[in-house]
Amino acid sequence: MALITWQSDYLAHLNLVAGDADVVTSLIDAAGAAINKYTKRDLESAERDRIFPVHAGGVVYLGAYPVDHVARVMSQTVTGLTLSCSAEVATVSVSDAALKLNKVSSGTRTTSTLALATYTTLNSLATAINLVAGWTATVSTGLGAYPSDDLLSGVNINATSVAQLPLWKDTTGDYRVDNDRGLLYVSGSAQSWFWLDGDTLVPSRCRVVWTGGYSTIPADLQRACSEIVSNMFDERESLLQGETLGEYAYTLASTNISRLPVTTQRILASYRDRIV
Repeated sequence: MALITWQSDYLAHLNLVAGDADVVTSLIDAAGAAINKYTKRDLESAERDRIFPVHAGGVVYLGAYPVDHVARVMSQTVTGLTLSCSAEVATVSVSDAALKLNKVSSGTRTTSTLALATYTTLNSLATAINLVAGWTATVSTGLGAYPSDDLLSGVNINATSVAQLPLWKDTTGDYRVDNDRGLLYVSGSAQSWFWLDGDTLVPSRCRVVWTGGYSTIPADLQRACSEIVSNMFDERESLLQGETLGEYAYTLASTNISRLPVTTQRILASYRDRIV
């Protein structure tokens, strides 16, 4: 979803034709990205899956609002998979997309990549790991049907003895949502106040799957977006940092919003600051 379409009435003054559609659509995407960055929020409605800090009072500031609904809140981690490898050197790593098994045996390095989109549950992922020579994996009791992409991303761990991979688990505590302001309040087990990062105490983390943003874009936001698109369409060379011809990929110069009319800047500013 975009803030406007290339056929919007707000762009009628440009007298666009079908041949302009690809270019203008890319300009709209660039304008939308710039507005999101300026307002420090995602304005278009979509389902999102992100990790946030939990602030004092158990408050999580969701990055896209108004909130339509919250599907999952995960603030606890438990051991999801336990792995080991018989090789002299072995490590396992987890990214957003895959689990990688790395081993060095008799001087030969082997890497096996298991896509989480292919092995969608912990049970299926463990079965695949057990088919890789030298590797064994077991699933923690009761977690076999959990999504494999609930494994904590960014984990890199030695697996020559035993490697325990943490899994995001849905909170058993209560939570409530201020839909209009995008505030999630967690309590009970979801409100683990701090976690230790070296010698520093930092807010605890919470993973949230939710749908937020405007399903109907407010008229003033559409107008502000059209102002930026119009400027870029007329003055692309001076207002763009980069352009990839053929793919119509544009990057909006950071100074462009400051060059908009004051009334348009005020419209964007009204969406910028969250009122708590």
